[in-house]
Amino acid sequence: MIDNGGWTRRMIRHWKEFEVGTARYYGGDRRYVTMSKRGIILINRKTVEDMGKPEGFVMLYDERYQTIGLRPATQNERNFIELKVKKGVTHRIVYAYQFCRHFKLKPTGTIVFTKPELDHDGVLLLELHSATEAAART
Repeated sequence: MIDNGGWTRRMIRHWKEFEVGTARYYGGDRRYVTMSKRGIILINRKTVEDMGKPEGFVMLYDERYQTIGLRPATQNERNFIELKVKKGVTHRIVYAYQFCRHFKLKPTGTIVFTKPELDHDGVLLLELHSATEAAART
C-alpha cells in the first residue's frame, strides 16, 4: 500500500511465478536431454542405458506434433548418425546441426526436453512444444 498524504491506494500486481526446477538437472536417476542453439544434443547416461546403449541414431521429425525422434541404429543403417563419446563425461552427444537446419529448428538458447520418453518402438521422443529453457549455471 502506498501512503499519499492521507489517502491510501492499493496496487494490483500481476505476478508471474518463476518455476525453479523445471529445467534443472536432477542427476542420473531420470532421463535428461538438452539441445543447444547450435543443434548439439546431450543425452544423459540413464537415457542411453534405457535405449539399450545404441551406437547411434536415425533422426526423425514429426512436424505436426513438433517432436524429434531418435531411433537407435547401427553403423550399417542408412542415415546413421553416430552417438559421440567425450572423454571424462558420462553424457553422450549427437551433432544435429544439419538436422535442425533442414527442418528449420532454431532454439534461441539451450533447451531441456521436460519429458523425454521412449515409444513402443524404442524411439526417444523429444517434444519441442513442451521443452523449457535450461537454467543458467551458477
